[in-house]
Amino acid sequence: MAVQRAFCPRSKNSTSGSVLTQYSMLLILFICSLTSLNQNFTMDHNSLNFPPLSVSALNCNTLNLSSIGSFNHRLKLYGILKLRTDIIILSDVRIKSKTNVSAASSICNTFRTNPYGSYDFLYNSTDSVRGVGILLKKSCGFTVLSELREPKENALLLRIRKKGTDTDFLIGGVYCPNKNDPAFFTWINNQLLAQGDIPIILGGDWNTCVSSENVHSNIDLLNMASIPNKPHSELLQKICNDHDLCDPF
Repeated sequence: MAVQRAFCPRSKNSTSGSVLTQYSMLLILFICSLTSLNQNFTMDHNSLNFPPLSVSALNCNTLNLSSIGSFNHRLKLYGILKLRTDIIILSDVRIKSKTNVSAASSICNTFRTNPYGSYDFLYNSTDSVRGVGILLKKSCGFTVLSELREPKENALLLRIRKKGTDTDFLIGGVYCPNKNDPAFFTWINNQLLAQGDIPIILGGDWNTCVSSENVHSNIDLLNMASIPNKPHSELLQKICNDHDLCDPF
């Protein structure tokens, strides 16, 4: 069973029109238990001088297969690239195998040259567990101004700018720890505060839900006996409240 939710900030002055044209920040929250999920959406923030973007997020369950460079390996990577969005956020990428073999070169080459569009792949993954990555479509002309990597490889934050615009924004890939880890949320919060007042996009597998209401009335849950990692749910709520993030759907 998988439950997915997406979040963007509350619009303080909006009265009508599309939700996504009125918000300057967006947080996509994916809660994956047994099924990999992906979600696509388009932003067109003309009123805020925010470049129009399409964004998707996916739990990969490893990019490092035993058959690196083979047809089956390319097929898995092509499945990601078929999303064709401007930005693709990836969680659980596991760039290295359990035998310490890195697939980074093959993965980057395939993302760069393929039938579906050329992407730059930036990642925070040096082991056979966890790890996150972000794909940026080359034709969009993104410039990466800074890269922030969470020490335990649970998050990657990029400050970027799209060609032809003067607006910086933050794009972040997240694979939240399964066990209670308040330090992770402290790291996320500190990095967001340090970026100043710029648009933010966060996406990934959060291993919890934003609502901590009873499971019988919790709109984030389906066929579950309890809230997954309730302390993390409360910490995520605080992140959303502190940075004015909420659900666009």
